[in-house]
Amino acid sequence: MPAACCLLPLFALCAPGLAQAQTSPTCEGDIGAFVVQVQESGQRAAYDCLVVRDDAQPALLARLAEPGFEESRGAERVSRALAVHLAARLDRILLAEEARALPAPDRRLLRDAVYARRGRLSPAPEHDAVFRLFDWYQPDPSFTNAQLTELDRANLEMIDHPPPPVPPPSAPSAADAVAETAKAAPVSTADCGCAATPAPGPTALGLLCLGLLGWRRRRT
Repeated sequence: MPAACCLLPLFALCAPGLAQAQTSPTCEGDIGAFVVQVQESGQRAAYDCLVVRDDAQPALLARLAEPGFEESRGAERVSRALAVHLAARLDRILLAEEARALPAPDRRLLRDAVYARRGRLSPAPEHDAVFRLFDWYQPDPSFTNAQLTELDRANLEMIDHPPPPVPPPSAPSAADAVAETAKAAPVSTADCGCAATPAPGPTALGLLCLGLLGWRRRRT
C-alpha cells in the first residue's frame, strides 16, 4: 500500500490539532523529540507540532539526511511531515535541499499543494484529505493554470528538477601544496655566491670608461 494511503488515518486524526497546535503549549520544547515521536509512533500531537513549528525544517532535513535513514522504520512519516510542513509555506521559494530530501510520493504531494493553494481541487483523494486540514485550501471550480504566480512556477520547477548538491571544495594535492610553498618561500642568495660579488661602484665604472678612451686613442 502506498505510503500516502497509510498516512491518511493519521492526517484525519490531526485535523483539529493542526488548527490549534500553533498556540498550544504542548508544541514547546525540543523539536528533535517531536521528530523521534513521529518516526517511532506517529503521535498526533508531535505530528501537528512538526507541521506548524517554523523551526521544524532543519530537524526534519537532518534526520532525512542520515545515512540509510530511508530504510528505517517510520521514515515515511518523517518525510511526509516535511512535505506538509513545506506545503504550508509555499509563499516563499523552496530550497533545493528541501526538494531533494523528499521521496517521489512526497514531491507529488508538494507539487499538488502548489496548485491546491491557488484553488485547484486535488485530483488525488489522499492529497485532498491532507489539504482539507488547512484553511488555505478552498477548491475553486473555475481554477485555471493562469492563476499560478511566478513564485508558484518557480517552486514547481524546483520540485520537478532540483539542482544537484554542490560538491565540497577538493583538498589540494601534494604537488599543489609543494608548488604553493615554493611560490610563497623567499628567495635566498646565501648559497649562490651572488651576494659575495659587490656591484661595481661609481669609481670602478669611471676607471673602466677612462681605459676604454685610452684604448680608442691608441688605435686612432
